[in-house]
Amino acid sequence: MSFRFTGRAVAIVAPKGASRGSAKLYVDGVYVSTVNLYRSVWKPRNVVAARSWTTAGKHTIRLVAVGTPRHSRVDVDAFLVIP
Repeated sequence: MSFRFTGRAVAIVAPKGASRGSAKLYVDGVYVSTVNLYRSVWKPRNVVAARSWTTAGKHTIRLVAVGTPRHSRVDVDAFLVIP
């Protein structure tokens, strides 16, 4: 999934749980990290990643599911943007 926005900060909000896996995070086409959404007990609405810049600009966030066996699901609840 990808999300385009104009702003100076962004956070990704997602649930964590036993059926959730990992996703690679790219910001403006550059790999940043792998986000792990696995947790043995269900917990909704976690800030799982955040980035900020000194000035507002156009950016693209992309999450690519890794496909972890037995817990490959990746969901996103929200993208929070500070303009």
